[in-house]
Amino acid sequence: MSVLLPHGLDHVIENLPLGHSYTADQLIDEHTVLPFFAPFLESTRYQNAKLDMRGNGGLAIGLRLGLHAGIRWPNRLRHCSVCDAENRDRFGETFWARLHQIAGINICPVHRCFLEETLVTRSLKGFFRAISAESVCGTTSPRYLDESDPEQVIQFSIARDAAWLLDVNRLRPGPEALSKSYLFCALNQGFAFGRKFRQIDLHSAFTRRYSKELLRLLGLEFVEGKRSWLKRVFHISARIQYPIRHLIIMNFLGFAVADLFDQMPEEEAKGGSGVQRQITDFVDAPSPGGEAFGTAPWPCRNPISACRGKLLIQECTERMTPSHGRTNYRKLIGDFVCPQCGFAYSRFAPREDISKRMVWVRDYGHAWIAELRKVWSDRRYSIIQVASHLGVTAMVVRAQAFRCGLVFPKPGQRTLQRAKDWPLQRRRRGSAYWAGRDADLSRRVADVASTLFQAPGKPVRVTQCAIFRLFEDSTSLYCKRDKLPATVRAISKVVESEEEFGHRLLRHLVTEHASACVPLVGGRLKKAVGYWRLKRFPSLRLEINSLLSRSGGTEFAPVNSEASKKRSSERA
Repeated sequence: MSVLLPHGLDHVIENLPLGHSYTADQLIDEHTVLPFFAPFLESTRYQNAKLDMRGNGGLAIGLRLGLHAGIRWPNRLRHCSVCDAENRDRFGETFWARLHQIAGINICPVHRCFLEETLVTRSLKGFFRAISAESVCGTTSPRYLDESDPEQVIQFSIARDAAWLLDVNRLRPGPEALSKSYLFCALNQGFAFGRKFRQIDLHSAFTRRYSKELLRLLGLEFVEGKRSWLKRVFHISARIQYPIRHLIIMNFLGFAVADLFDQMPEEEAKGGSGVQRQITDFVDAPSPGGEAFGTAPWPCRNPISACRGKLLIQECTERMTPSHGRTNYRKLIGDFVCPQCGFAYSRFAPREDISKRMVWVRDYGHAWIAELRKVWSDRRYSIIQVASHLGVTAMVVRAQAFRCGLVFPKPGQRTLQRAKDWPLQRRRRGSAYWAGRDADLSRRVADVASTLFQAPGKPVRVTQCAIFRLFEDSTSLYCKRDKLPATVRAISKVVESEEEFGHRLLRHLVTEHASACVPLVGGRLKKAVGYWRLKRFPSLRLEINSLLSRSGGTEFAPVNSEASKKRSSERA
């Protein structure tokens, strides 16, 4: 990682010849990939990473940027042959480009051609030396982008956004502002409900759009048995997400990174304000002048109106809550009404030690109600989809629809009168289904039991649960076995008791010992069969004694006398 994120830059600046104009910050911004990570980091983490690069941070830099969390970096340095030709014409030699070495970037966004690998590896074993690009990058014919291939176009879009982050962008919104921007975009596209993402819908739509091969090329494949990175990237988390993951999410939501940053309020995009006034939850801290709710204007909170987030409210009506109990403790409440859409909400005045206070809606306003009436009459949308579109819960949608006098139930929604015959139909269909399934399974019981008896390796006891486990949809069948009387009767004829299983286990052990030419040892047989079975079933003890007497075995394993004498002398 020292190729892309070097450290000790202050020492480098101190040892440059006199008269140079370089600074450590200039080297970091123009010749490393830290600007690629900067927009997705908290301000404190970014400054600490910068200090590590100026000092002797070493591996701490990669840990701060989350580079060791399942990211596979290319093992060899890469180059663009067209860039090399232009550099030689302009400067007389070529050089390494930082963009070309980033994991997940496979296309040069300037010349629209694929990057090529060199023979230079990132980690040289045993020694380190400087290798110029001019000495290893030869002249080759480039492979250009096929714009008819959608997967190649997506890779080009990712590379173009990465180049913009490195060379143009100087904004650092941070993970909190990005998460709220993702939530707003997901609400508009039906992938969120209220303040929660619809993870199942998101994952299914994401995997339909991006193939496994494309995700593998970008280093974004999902690992079996591990939590999907897609779930983590949408939430504010202390764990840093690799920037390519953010870029693919922006591509999925239909935005380029430059467009998404341009839509953010200026305070959010710069990342310099601790109190953000135009984000989703609109937290207003007290102003230095002592005003309880800050200074006007205040933002509109309408989740679907065009004035959402805009500072349009010029007046705040203050009132006190009624006194409660003997303490006579009262709270200050501010009422806010948007003059454009009529959306009205109230909130408690924040205190110095609490930055977020409870906010509730008093009136959704004429614009929100008009949109509710419009989508309520549309038979294509369910109540859940209407709630997602309006940015509220289904309970709020039903309450507001009842208050507005809309038709109940919603047009297109199934009524209880239509569904009154469903239970009988389902029972009839279910009875026929379970009868046929019972007959089929009862015929298969003997074959399944034979499979268990003849299974290689250590014997497995043939039980009802073991037989059901070999059927398709075993969990539901076992839970519904009261509907499979013929199958249960057939299973009861083939299952074996603990005593029968113990005898079969003994026969298996004798066969194994005979094939390995190993004498029988009573202690081993008893341990393999199980002491609790020997205690319960005397027939097992009798069979073990009979086997030992016929084969000439011993109760205990023979002891090597020479080894025993040697250990005794060592102890002495």
